[in-house]
This record gives sequence, structure tokens and C-alpha cells, in this order.
Amino acid sequence: MRIFNNLLIKPAVLAFAILCPLALSAQSGEVSYSKGQDLTDALSDTAVFALPEFSDGRVYFKNMSTSSAVLNISNLEQRVKFIDPATGDTLDVANEDDIKYVIAANKTFYKTKFGYAQVLKYIGDAFFCFVKDLTVEEQQAMTSYGRLPATSTAKKVNALPDMSGPNNSSNVGKYLDLKYDITLRPILIRGNKVLLSSKKAYTKLFPDKKEQIKSLADQEKTDFNDVGSSYEFFNKLLEQ
Repeated sequence: MRIFNNLLIKPAVLAFAILCPLALSAQSGEVSYSKGQDLTDALSDTAVFALPEFSDGRVYFKNMSTSSAVLNISNLEQRVKFIDPATGDTLDVANEDDIKYVIAANKTFYKTKFGYAQVLKYIGDAFFCFVKDLTVEEQQAMTSYGRLPATSTAKKVNALPDMSGPNNSSNVGKYLDLKYDITLRPILIRGNKVLLSSKKAYTKLFPDKKEQIKSLADQEKTDFNDVGSSYEFFNKLLEQ
């Protein structure tokens, strides 16, 4: 665990936490999608990926083996993507389920059941993180006859199915309006416990601070579902 402590925490957490811990906010927007187009090409890279660009990084597996690559993390699929140095193709890590955490671009990401949780700050053995959860919904289809109502919703997929039907022409479903939402989900990690932020979660992770949690939450009127509000609570609770 020595490698874990030295590499995971010191270089990767503090820089981001100091720069913009509370500048995080949910995002939403609409894009046009062409029939047969890969969804990741329709959306911007800043929406699809956790990092602004593919960067040198290292993947740490549960058996403590590691692998280096030029990589990024898909918010859409919650998977690590890397660039094949031989072909330049973007590929998935084959043993995704065995990943424990990833370090890239001076940031650390834990693989959790909620997705890849980026560490904002740690105090002792407690970590405050957030997951970027990207969802995409089909709004409506453009046809040669006008717009049709949406017939399906896609969430966390890398492509949308074509609209089809017995009376549809070849143009039906050729163009779609897509709405995307990026939700930031605050995550608490302590030891083997990984929980979505809530008053109950704080109490489970810090049972010795039960009264302080209740008092501070009432005093601060904390919104535990909001990254900024929960982050402030985390700091005040653990630094007092």
C-alpha cells in the first residue's frame, strides 16, 4: 500500500482541490445527431470524457499490477479508453472490471459502482470525490415530412438506434435532436466503504461524529446532493 499512498494522493489530489473545488456544476445541452453516427462524435469531448484531452496516465489493477498509456475516461460508458500507439485507434481496456484506480493529468479516479469517482480532497483515510454521470435522450427525429416525436430514450450508450417502421421512408430518423445532461454526483470513500453523499452516508462513515454531523447539517443547510455544498460540509466536519 505504500505505492498507493505515495502515488495516489500527493500529486493527484491537491492541485485540483485547490484550483476549483466549488466551480463544478451540472451541464446540459442539445446536439444534432446524424443517422449512423457514433454518439461520441456528436457530443463534445468535454461532455464525453473526464479529461479535456487524452493524457499520459497509469492504470492500477486490483492485483497491484499497473499499465501505462495515453488515456481518458468516458463519462458516457464509465470505461477507460486508451490510444493504441501502433494504430492510433481508441480502444477499451480489456480487463476493465479489474481496475482499482487511475491516475492521469494530475488527477486520481477510483473505479466505483457509481462510475469513476474523481478525488477532490482527502483528510486522513477519508476521500471526497465526484462522478460525472452523462445521460443522453433522443428528443425528436427530422424527416422529409417534418419532425416526429421521440420514440426512445438512450442512457449511457455509445450509439443510438435508427428509428424505423413499416411506413418510414429512408429519410426517417436521419437527423435527431439529442439532449444531454451531465450530473455531478458527490461520493464519499473511507476504507472499503463507497457511498453517495447524504447525511446518513456521513454518519455511516464517521459514526463517532454523529452529533456533529446533525448539528452542522442543520446549521449549514447542506444540500448533500450538490458537490459544492457537500464538499464544504466535508471540510468543516473533518477539519474542525
